[in-house]
This record gives sequence, structure tokens and C-alpha cells, in this order.
Amino acid sequence: MLSVDLPLTREEMADYLGLTLETVSRQISALKKDGVILLEGNRHVSIPDIDRLLEEAGDDSDGGMLV
Repeated sequence: MLSVDLPLTREEMADYLGLTLETVSRQISALKKDGVILLEGNRHVSIPDIDRLLEEAGDDSDGGMLV
């Protein structure tokens, strides 16, 4: 299991990505609900199965959009 402390708040992530706070929160909640990530507090994230997270994130090996 991989565990990380996020250096950004959800609001900072949204600003950086050009998304709304609600979108970022919804996506984090969906990943949590599906068991892809586990949240401990607001900034600590555990990833039980990194391959599953990568699958959820999609393939960007070519540096572009999924086709």
C-alpha cells in the first residue's frame, strides 16, 4: 500500500488544474467510494492498489488525450 501526504488543498488543486473545487471534491469522493483511495484526514491518502488507480486515471503514455 502506498501512502502520501498531499501538499495542496482541494481548492489549490482545482485552481492549478483549472477546475472547480466541487469537481475535484466529487472526483476524490468517487475514488474513495470505489475503494481506489483511502482518506485519513484532509491531506493523507493511501492507495491500496496502484494499478487500479492507474486504470482509473487512464493511459497517458503518449502525452496526449485518450483516443
